[in-house]
Amino acid sequence: MAIGISFDKGKAEYFVERLNRGAAIERVETTEDMLALIGACRYVVATRAPTVHPGTRRSALPIDRRRAVRESLASDIGAAIEWLTEATRMVIEGEYDARFEARHYAVAEAVEDGEHHWKVVVTRGQRDRRDVEPNWVRGVASDCGYAARAG
Repeated sequence: MAIGISFDKGKAEYFVERLNRGAAIERVETTEDMLALIGACRYVVATRAPTVHPGTRRSALPIDRRRAVRESLASDIGAAIEWLTEATRMVIEGEYDARFEARHYAVAEAVEDGEHHWKVVVTRGQRDRRDVEPNWVRGVASDCGYAARAG
């Protein structure tokens, strides 16, 4: 299933400006607004995330290395967003409290194994420590839905 996109340059500028200032964001009323906000948030996270060793300028890297860093970061941000979406789903559906403290910490990354997967390792805030290893892995199913599995 495809999702329609309505891009508004002015809204993108507004969202990024507000995010960079740490200011309140208003006027998020429609699904299109929410998707635009997700895009702006992803952009700001990508521009703030450390993507190279300290003291190394991205511009000093060869173009193919810069591209690889950008693609890896985009995939890992996607994995983090997927986990936050899954955790939110657990909260709304009443599954969260049995598994996690009110605040938990995790590391998310895209897994390149010939398929689209992401994994999350919860580092603190999981109620049952037996669930820590192996942790969450989620693969993209062939019908573009998500098939979650532990392990």
